[in-house]
Amino acid sequence: AVVSLSPMAVSGFVGVLVTSLNCLPIGNTDGGRVATALFGRQAGSVLTAFTLLCMFLLGLLGNDVALYYAAVAAVTQRDQEVPMMEEVEGVDDARALLSIIGFVVVALGVLPLPIGQGF
Repeated sequence: AVVSLSPMAVSGFVGVLVTSLNCLPIGNTDGGRVATALFGRQAGSVLTAFTLLCMFLLGLLGNDVALYYAAVAAVTQRDQEVPMMEEVEGVDDARALLSIIGFVVVALGVLPLPIGQGF
């Protein structure tokens, strides 16, 4: 069934989608920096590879947005990040909990993408 949406609703969805993609734990994006601060540089790199693999698999299942973003992120997000203060000092429990809640919100923002349909 086709649902008619106003341009304001479409632009709101695109805003949520772009912000959620930026918060995925990939490379030097906001989510990648949070993952590096929480888990360290090595685990952040592993999480980046895992996220890119999941995005490529979603793309192969028909999610065009995931495939395009994973391809662009794989090429542009290769550089190492400058060491952060949190890498040396560590992150307290309250900030770690807020970061995990943020990752859940990001997942809820990205998951409603229709699999098998382009955007």
